[in-house]
Amino acid sequence: MGIGIILTALLGMLFFLGYQPVPDDESVMKRAEVLGMVQASEIIVDGIHRQVDGGWRVETKDGETMQDFALRLKNAGVIKSELELEIAANKAGMVEPLKNKTIFVPANSPVSDVLKQLRSD
Repeated sequence: MGIGIILTALLGMLFFLGYQPVPDDESVMKRAEVLGMVQASEIIVDGIHRQVDGGWRVETKDGETMQDFALRLKNAGVIKSELELEIAANKAGMVEPLKNKTIFVPANSPVSDVLKQLRSD
C-alpha cells in the first residue's frame, strides 16, 4: 500500500508539471491589444469597415472605376476575385464611374449582392 501511494503521488506530480490554467477573457484581450490586435468593429481598410456581425460597410469613391473598386474589395477580403466582380458589372452594363455611396455587404455575399447594393438608391 505504501508503494501505491508513492506511485500515485509521483504520477500526480508528473500530470500537473506542465499544467497551465486557462486565461480569462480580460487577460486575453489585454495580451491581444499588446500584440496590436483590434476588435473586429474597429477594422477599417481603405474605406471598407468590417462590422461586428462579419458584414462590411463599404464607401465608394466619387469617380472610382469598377476595376479599382473591385480591387479594393478583394484586398479587404470582401470578395475572393476582383475579376468576377468586373465581369458581372460589365454584363450588367455598369461601366460608368461610381459615385459616393455607402453600401452594406453581408459576410460571404456573392458578387451579385454587391452589384445589387451598388444599383440600389
